[in-house]
Amino acid sequence: MGNITAAPNPAQTELNMYTDGNEVANCNIYKLQGALCMKMKFEQNTEHQISVESLSPGLYILRWENGRENTLIKFIKN
Repeated sequence: MGNITAAPNPAQTELNMYTDGNEVANCNIYKLQGALCMKMKFEQNTEHQISVESLSPGLYILRWENGRENTLIKFIKN
């Protein structure tokens, strides 16, 4: 999978994910306490937009997994 970045951080309405891999991936967003907030599946692409408008302000963890690797990214929702 390689390198994954998320921007902007903090986010208000949308979080943009950029990957250097071209694989199908699952993406879950959790509250810092561990509760699942959002669950998505992305097809092969290197750029993804996630609407975070419905999330309450706070700190979240995004888990990106492609079957071989898991990546955790912390982000703030304003």
